Amino acid sequence: MTQLLRNGLKASWQYSVQRSICLPLALLFGLSLWLVSPVGEFPLNDDWIYTKTVQHLLETGQYQAHPYLNATLVVQTYWGALFCKLFGFSFTTLRCSTLVLAWLNAWAVAQCALVMGLTRKLALLCAAVIATSPLVLQLSYSFMTDVPFLTFSSLSGLCFLKAMAKPQPKWVALGSGCAVLAFGVRQFGILLPLAFAIAAVRLAWQRQYKISRDLKLALLLPWSLAIALYLGWGKALTSSTPILEPIAAIDGPVMDGLRHIPVALCYIGLFTLPLGIGRLRTLFNGIEPWTKQQWQRFRVFCGVSLLMFSLPQGLAHLKRFFLHEGSVWLERYPARMPLMVYR
Repeated sequence: MTQLLRNGLKASWQYSVQRSICLPLALLFGLSLWLVSPVGEFPLNDDWIYTKTVQHLLETGQYQAHPYLNATLVVQTYWGALFCKLFGFSFTTLRCSTLVLAWLNAWAVAQCALVMGLTRKLALLCAAVIATSPLVLQLSYSFMTDVPFLTFSSLSGLCFLKAMAKPQPKWVALGSGCAVLAFGVRQFGILLPLAFAIAAVRLAWQRQYKISRDLKLALLLPWSLAIALYLGWGKALTSSTPILEPIAAIDGPVMDGLRHIPVALCYIGLFTLPLGIGRLRTLFNGIEPWTKQQWQRFRVFCGVSLLMFSLPQGLAHLKRFFLHEGSVWLERYPARMPLMVYR
């Protein structure tokens, strides 16, 4: 009996050291909690808005979004309410609910790395990088929507990656389902299945992927269920959030979303351009010679990145030159993004 116990402990230790993803990440988050305590009855950033939504749900049993709320938030509200039902309503409880999702996000990132062929050590490094990123770590200690949305997006990406490696309907359905949950936190979750669909169609066009009828149904079914749920239950939601208002008023959210596209393109260009520049040393030293076609792709990549980076300011100058008026969204939100300040 003693020998069996020792063998079991030895096998558990070897698994934890050599194969486990969960335990190292749990130790990392344990160290974070030891260094920075989540305890404190005070809001951080704007999470008091989301906290009030949870409080109203707990007190009345009805979802009612705060008037300042723009995110969908429904999924995060019920996630936070679940923790408050178990441990009592407080800012600390809601912060802990986000920290749980932050750990789950790190796990999903590590699993994505494994699916893409990285070793366990590199997968854990990827997870540690995202978990300890100053922006993510700070928001993990709040009840803001960023980390919950990131978590469900990572889980969706993991399932879609598995579906790309092996086209099974279950992974497509799970990926689309997680995307629905991401949408239930922030509206941008609707882009996740679109990204998968574009990649699948491109690979299918190259005869590297087969899109069956079951895959199409698996992609659409979770969204069909979500729409049905909204039509049946969504009318009970008391919310001024544009995406939850009647479909007749959808033009407002669409125009508001278009306003953010140049901002997103600007920052995509900012953060992707160094990835190409970082390869110049290996290229110029001849460590990794490129073909003419690869060089052409690299030039296009840099050109598109620079175009994305300069697009918002360029559009603003064109509007002022041709229409003799400024850009409303750049002037109204001059400090929303540091690089977007317009003079």
